[in-house]
Amino acid sequence: MQVSEDTEGNFTVKRLGFTIFAAAVLAVPLCAQVASTARADIPFEFVVWNTTAAPGTYAITFQSGFSVVQLAGSQSYYLQTSSIRSYTSPQEPKLVFHRYGDQYFLSQIWTTSTRRDFSMSRKERELKKIAAAAAQTEIVLAMR
Repeated sequence: MQVSEDTEGNFTVKRLGFTIFAAAVLAVPLCAQVASTARADIPFEFVVWNTTAAPGTYAITFQSGFSVVQLAGSQSYYLQTSSIRSYTSPQEPKLVFHRYGDQYFLSQIWTTSTRRDFSMSRKERELKKIAAAAAQTEIVLAMR
């Protein structure tokens, strides 16, 4: 392999070799992460962060170890979870919503080994404050 110096005094082969090496090293952990997908039928309109999603069937995809979740239905959403909690005993995959009157907010996604939490949106915090006297209802939907 020849190393040549360009007009600016840079060694192009070394730079290219380092770039390829760095890309390969960074790609290995990404390939090692396992993506899993579950489906859920959500019969009501719901809010996740500041976005309102329509009722329907959704595919929920996430990479193990990452806090980004894809929620794909009639539209796709990429959502950042506020935390990931792992547990050792297997759980049934499920979605947890908070309900205030006729408004639903996605709160958690449970998989067989992790629970992913979503931060409350401004709208949910306002409703929670207004409805402090009324009880918040938690709605749980199974995923398949």
